Amino acid sequence: RKSRKQKLGCAQQDNWEKMFQRLVEFKEEHGHASVPYHYAEDHALALWVTTQRRDYNQKSWYGSKTSMRDNRRKSLEEIGFVWDMRSKTQVTGATRSDDRKFDCETTQQDHQEPAIHSTT
Repeated sequence: RKSRKQKLGCAQQDNWEKMFQRLVEFKEEHGHASVPYHYAEDHALALWVTTQRRDYNQKSWYGSKTSMRDNRRKSLEEIGFVWDMRSKTQVTGATRSDDRKFDCETTQQDHQEPAIHSTT
């Protein structure tokens, strides 16, 4: 019988694998694994990607040991995951302005002003 901690660990692993699969699908559709932070089509994926970068970069950012497991790091690297978005130009040829353009294209319809009709 599994303890609560073991069950939680299994659930977290299952969730990580599901999110990783969503990232693989994103890459197949878009040709890269650099999910924009404000990706409106799958905000949960955008947040998950940010968490992976934070976990990986924990040592350099905060001076503490990374919490990223080696097998997860390797899986992400195998699909071309970019750990530092400032360097993604080297990997994908994309730029930050491409991110902004992509963000605007995917969310533009959500931010249109309503039409105002005159009653006079």
